[in-house]
Amino acid sequence: MSGALLRETGACPSRTSIYNYIRADREAGGELYKHLRINGKRRYRHRNKAYRHKLPARVDISERSEIVNRRERYGDWEADLVQGSRGYLLSLYERKSRVSRLAKLESKDCERTAAAIMETLQGHKVRTITYDNGLEFAAHERVNAAFGCRSYFCKPYHSWEKGGVENCNGLLRQYFPRGTDFLDLDEVSRSEKVGQKRGAAEIRGSDENETKIHERVQKQGGA
Repeated sequence: MSGALLRETGACPSRTSIYNYIRADREAGGELYKHLRINGKRRYRHRNKAYRHKLPARVDISERSEIVNRRERYGDWEADLVQGSRGYLLSLYERKSRVSRLAKLESKDCERTAAAIMETLQGHKVRTITYDNGLEFAAHERVNAAFGCRSYFCKPYHSWEKGGVENCNGLLRQYFPRGTDFLDLDEVSRSEKVGQKRGAAEIRGSDENETKIHERVQKQGGA
């Protein structure tokens, strides 16, 4: 929001001021808060220390090359899973182009997750993939072998260290709210660059590259 205001008007209020305004509007009976990606709610994952012993060949994000942070090349991806009432969406995000790719999964078994990553990124440049510490990514070395890439893992409970895919997931939740049955989705169209349309989830970068995510979902038996 603040970035859009800056581009369009040359000035913008601080992020704190924006959220204070939305909070005041909500207290007055307004509905601006409903347009927030998390609807003003924060959810925290249950902390599990088991990952320390079960993620093989884990390399901390602190060892990742600085060039990845600067978004100066293509092929540096971030990965996450979005959970539904049944099934999952594998969410993959390329840091420089800001392109996203999605795949539907029945479970978060690590072998199936690795296979889905390899299938979804087939034909794409893959240099690195940054994950969180979920055990669904325990087979990451299979992906490395397939693409000749490297894996890195965020520090525990530092999901913002892969903020691109987290932002993408927030946008997806606007169209696939919690409780969505992903196994009932007849078609999940992988994201691609498209023009601005109502119903498209949009990711805007701070540079001249602007990439949109367009998700077209057809319910079984629907149009």
